[in-house]
Amino acid sequence: EMGRVGESLQLARVALVDQSGQLLLDELVAPEQPVTDYNTRYSGITAKMLRGVSTTIDQARERVLELLGPQPEHAFLVGHSLENDLKALRLRHPRVLDTAVLYPLRVHARGAPAKCSLRALTARHLKREIQQSEGGHHPIEDAVAALDLATLKLVNGLNFAMPNASWGSGFADMHDVLAGAGWACAAVGEEAELRLLHSAEGSSCWPCASDGEAVALGLREGGFERRVLWMCLRGAAEAHGQGAAARGAALMQLGQYVRQLAAQLPPNTLVMVLGTGAMAVEGQLTLQADGAKRPPGCVAFAVTRVRPTTAEAPASTKPSC
Repeated sequence: EMGRVGESLQLARVALVDQSGQLLLDELVAPEQPVTDYNTRYSGITAKMLRGVSTTIDQARERVLELLGPQPEHAFLVGHSLENDLKALRLRHPRVLDTAVLYPLRVHARGAPAKCSLRALTARHLKREIQQSEGGHHPIEDAVAALDLATLKLVNGLNFAMPNASWGSGFADMHDVLAGAGWACAAVGEEAELRLLHSAEGSSCWPCASDGEAVALGLREGGFERRVLWMCLRGAAEAHGQGAAARGAALMQLGQYVRQLAAQLPPNTLVMVLGTGAMAVEGQLTLQADGAKRPPGCVAFAVTRVRPTTAEAPASTKPSC
């Protein structure tokens, strides 16, 4: 557990259990600098608890290494978001089982997976509640929960509790429903993204290297009625942080691609354009500001065209965001 010193976190308590969940270490650590926020709501640490504590961070780290055995580099450390714990301990360790990585909330084609909280994972997969105390988290309880989750993963295999891809989530399920109604499905994107799609029998996947190539393939593969087309266009998202001019040009290009798809694809076509980083605001596309803390995520919008039922009702070619 950690307290806050200015903008940084500082180790305040370290706990370690063995592979059977038996307690090996539960040690309070003296702050090196005056603590500005004990983060009691989450850490359970108070000023009173640390009064008179003399154990230093270096001593706590050495104690952890001793408990890992005569060859600590051969031992596995298990925890949740272990990068925070290792940073607080000022420790590098070659072998870890991190439940935040073993049980990702979402898988991205690019970058690290999104994380789920230890509390939510424990409730979902172990059917028990942790972190219920008003006094904050208990490191021993958290350690045992992470150990049990890691064991569950090892028993059931790597694919246990893995989510679908971020932009391909639900592709197979949607395909099954639509195929039963006589619709065909196709996906266009980079190879890494297509590999994240759950394969669905009868669907087609077409790799491409650029947004322009993706649109050309989409027009070719979507040129049949009753077709659902999944596409990933990254140009606008990749312009994030490049300045207003670059973002504006990328957004304009994205709009042109969408209009081209809406105009040239046949009636009764549904197109899902994902991974753009664009948002629809009052019917207009916009991008996240340059000063945002994180790059824009995968926000989807659909383009639909429906065959008119009478000669007086022309087909709509206006994108629906």
